[in-house]
Amino acid sequence: WNKPVSDPDPKVREEGLEGLKQALRDAKRYGASSVLFVPAVVNKQVSYADAYKRSQEEIRKAIPLAEELGVKIAIENVWNHFLLSPLEAARYVDEFNSPWVGWHFDVGNVITYGWPEQWIRILGKRIQKLHIKEFSRDKANSQGLGKGFNVEFLKGDDDWPAVMHALDEIGYSGWGASLPVEHGPFWERCRARADRLSCRVNQNAFGLQSCIPPGLPPPAPGRVRGRCRSLIGRWCSSELFPDRLKLRSSHDSPQRACHRTS
Repeated sequence: WNKPVSDPDPKVREEGLEGLKQALRDAKRYGASSVLFVPAVVNKQVSYADAYKRSQEEIRKAIPLAEELGVKIAIENVWNHFLLSPLEAARYVDEFNSPWVGWHFDVGNVITYGWPEQWIRILGKRIQKLHIKEFSRDKANSQGLGKGFNVEFLKGDDDWPAVMHALDEIGYSGWGASLPVEHGPFWERCRARADRLSCRVNQNAFGLQSCIPPGLPPPAPGRVRGRCRSLIGRWCSSELFPDRLKLRSSHDSPQRACHRTS
């Protein structure tokens, strides 16, 4: 943010580019597959057209290194007054003509000027990673823009079933980082499910006899798979998307079904 590659000062742009290159090198060392990058900041001093041109010029200089290291550059939609429509965002990435530049899509950030499911369908395979956040327009309007994030999942303006359907439509199966306001019984249930899934993975991978947290029943044998082990929303899919679960019998609850079938 403080050294954008869209800056009018060539020295600042050079520092921003070197920061991107160093992030790519660090990501390679950590075993990461992409780096999140804010490409430009538009303001009174930096015009939209200049930000577009300068940022593309600088990012192109980093593509050979990204390819050499096998680490992608993932552009994120943030509140930088830049790339404000999904059509433009898709075009911006396509103009690099490189598989090493894509999109790190933030579901919550886009709520102020669009609908996540529409962006997802248009960006499609360009999406490399996800930020999964809730956002409330009412809180943003009444308390200040940043306060819009101070809301629990399902109590904001994200249409989560529509978001998940859109992700399914584009065939997304990558990572998602959840950035929620974590409190209340809903998140306790989410943590419990994540713990159970993690324990089962450890049992299978390391031959452990038991690692189930005290007081929690183990998941049904052989059924820890599918949507419940991917995104945080999918861990908790019985609350978020009850229509997406197939119950084995009328005696199965949605909570147990999460561990039985996808």
